[in-house]
Amino acid sequence: MRRRIVTQEELDRPKVRRVIIILAIATVLSGIAAVVVGPDGEDAAPRARPALSQPVDPLRAELLRCNGLGQAALDDPACRSAWAENRRRFFSPGERRPADASQETRS
Repeated sequence: MRRRIVTQEELDRPKVRRVIIILAIATVLSGIAAVVVGPDGEDAAPRARPALSQPVDPLRAELLRCNGLGQAALDDPACRSAWAENRRRFFSPGERRPADASQETRS
């Protein structure tokens, strides 16, 4: 059996492949990091909303309370009336809500 002579070029091929794979992985990780961080350099995680200076809509507060009740909200009369008012507002969009009217009178 004759031994084959290995050239330097054949020894360098696996190294080049490894470098290409490492660069590809680094590029993918950099892309993921850019998406997570976002354009302004801060984490793209949801931020807390600043407190609104406008008065809170009592219907919205009641709907949120009913949402927290879960199944028990079906038997709660306050939730039933809040849902009825919400449906009324939704299906009559031309009608003004009391909160909208009070904001306009202040202007």
